Amino acid sequence: MTLIVEKWRTLAGSLVANTAEHAAALKAQGREIFDLTSGEPDFDTPLNASREAHRAIDDGDTKYTATDGSLEMKRAVSFKLSRDNNLEYRAENICIGSGAKSLVFHALFSILDTGDEVIVPTPTWSSFPGMVEITGAKPVLSPCTSDTGYKLSAEKLREAITDNTKCLIINNPCNPTGAVYARKELKALGEVLTAHPQIAVVADEIYEHLVYDVDFTSFVGANPALKERTISINGASKGYAMTGWRIGYASGPHEVMETMRKLLSQSTGNPSSISQRAAIEALRGPQAFLHDRARKYAARRDKAIALLNAATGLENSTPQGAFYLYPDCRNTFGRKTPGGIRILSSDDLCHYFLESQGVATVPSSAFYAEGNFRISYACADSVLEEACRRIVTACQSLT
Repeated sequence: MTLIVEKWRTLAGSLVANTAEHAAALKAQGREIFDLTSGEPDFDTPLNASREAHRAIDDGDTKYTATDGSLEMKRAVSFKLSRDNNLEYRAENICIGSGAKSLVFHALFSILDTGDEVIVPTPTWSSFPGMVEITGAKPVLSPCTSDTGYKLSAEKLREAITDNTKCLIINNPCNPTGAVYARKELKALGEVLTAHPQIAVVADEIYEHLVYDVDFTSFVGANPALKERTISINGASKGYAMTGWRIGYASGPHEVMETMRKLLSQSTGNPSSISQRAAIEALRGPQAFLHDRARKYAARRDKAIALLNAATGLENSTPQGAFYLYPDCRNTFGRKTPGGIRILSSDDLCHYFLESQGVATVPSSAFYAEGNFRISYACADSVLEEACRRIVTACQSLT
């Protein structure tokens, strides 16, 4: 007898998480590992937010809040959306959850039914297709190449739409590529969707504050006419370095937010009251540090690219957002390692980096694509620089 439901046997877990866990296991064994897998800022949570969390504990603010977050938290999100994005949302159009990931999951469950199709531009964050599958809907992967900056074009979107299309997932800035959609590109996608009123949009904008050399534009900001069928997801994790606090927020149509509240009430319940207090302070408090950190990330990006340009077989593009590099490694395919093993895929190459140099990276197969790998530069400068030098050494050793 088995206790596992058969339909979950083919559900893939996160390869990103698997890679990070393997690197951690090797480190626990005493190996020197330079871990470039993590999508987690290495900066500290802003001090004012951490102090507010202490005050919440001292105040006894350690009880349940409303399932979908406190009114104060919703007002802070409304304030943020108005200040940063020139968007107006009432409290009833906002939902607070235990991280942006949870809210993407609940948003998809709110709008999808069995047999629906969801367009997912690839390369994509590894959890999007899996979440869609869990709802009973079908992810329709739409490959985006370096020729279009790894971004979905209006033409590709139009080609992917069928009578069963119910949703488009758009990740901007994008994990893993660091691609950032310009306002005109988002408007072009919106123009296609205008002719298909049955299609909703889930816009994951968690990397909003991590953009370089360009301005960030929200999907709704570029397409105000689609506001009533767009669910925007964001949170405190990336920009505010509050990953462990688990606070995300969604904004969108009232009926979707109400459905998400029902689902949250039957699943996770409310997010932490202490984390909400900290996030309120982060959203309402000083924001200048966001620009300072973005400049530091950009400097790391440029340094890493300069080092990796010496690696035979790699081609580097310059991402405009998030904190990832996405080198093209196809020119290493067919070459052999010093041990005589032929590199045939990004998985092989990343395994070679880890075993020969102790550098942990993520193959693009984790992102439903092939021919690249992901490097996170959300780590100490010394770690990043040594890891890049070791990658260069590994590539130069291929024959």
